[in-house]
Amino acid sequence: MKSKLLLVAGLLMIPVCVLGLLDQQSYMWIVCPQALAVMFIRQSQHAYDSLGAAGYLDLAVGFLYYPVIGWILSRACRNGRFWRVAVHVAAWHIVAIGLAVGAGENKIGTESTLPGRDRLFYQEIAASCDALLSPTNHFAPELVVPGDSKVLPTALQNLHPTTVKVANHLMMGSNSVSGVLIIFGETRPNHVVSWEQNNYGSGKCPWELSLDADGKRTILFSTKP
Repeated sequence: MKSKLLLVAGLLMIPVCVLGLLDQQSYMWIVCPQALAVMFIRQSQHAYDSLGAAGYLDLAVGFLYYPVIGWILSRACRNGRFWRVAVHVAAWHIVAIGLAVGAGENKIGTESTLPGRDRLFYQEIAASCDALLSPTNHFAPELVVPGDSKVLPTALQNLHPTTVKVANHLMMGSNSVSGVLIIFGETRPNHVVSWEQNNYGSGKCPWELSLDADGKRTILFSTKP
């Protein structure tokens, strides 16, 4: 009976871990640090996600971890080795928390360091966006470029985005829209750098480089006098 309860408990933990990853819940540092460690290591090897944005590999770890642990403990219970195996599982869990903390400290997304840079840095990013909008680069009215594509100017590649979206005189209703969106994140693009015009009235439409992060918009650079 006890072994079956361990299996059921492992299955019941699936939604807790998966939803915790998707919603970026702080309890995941304790409940499933293994998934967080995988997330941060993955992000350090590829185009950056926003810190804490779960990908498919991380979700797979969160989905499978407790069912596997439940199966291991259930088998140990049937063989009379429950406490010995449980101690090893607990020790591994503590090690995983340390790994997640270390990986998280070493993986700070580029987008989180964008505020506070000097004006020349932002001008270079803006100039790179202008290069994508240049008449010589009219690939299509709308273009989606992978973050590691060599098509992107070096300054944009160095940001390690997930995706860059270019709208070049894209018709939206009766309006023509141009701009560049630099997106950080696979499943939850909650950090976006944009280069676009904003209408302040009186015929003034300066171009602005801004960062939208977790519902807050910060203007990094503007051509407004």
